[in-house]
Amino acid sequence: KFAKHDVLGAVQQIEHTASEAATLKIEGKLLPGVLGGIRGLDVIVAAKLAATPLPVIRGDYAPLGWFVIEESEEKHTTIGPNGIGREIVVSLTLISVGTPGDSIASAVFSLFG
Repeated sequence: KFAKHDVLGAVQQIEHTASEAATLKIEGKLLPGVLGGIRGLDVIVAAKLAATPLPVIRGDYAPLGWFVIEESEEKHTTIGPNGIGREIVVSLTLISVGTPGDSIASAVFSLFG
């Protein structure tokens, strides 16, 4: 991206600026009665509320950077006797935030108890 600046008596100047924040959308399915995962859902909600940057690593172990959760949505289907869906579809929208400072490690670990 470039910012344009008008300069009196000269050609318009341009300045290179940082790229816009990358957006990443992730959707997954939890099966709490079979595979667990409800605690992980609690961690996602806590990270979103605290705007905690989290590292995102692709399935082939390639690091994608640090992101915050901008939006999250849960859809519970086939509600069990405990009030929790037997299948929960989770959709997340993440925004890249660059590399956080050193103090972020304690914030990330605090999400996991």
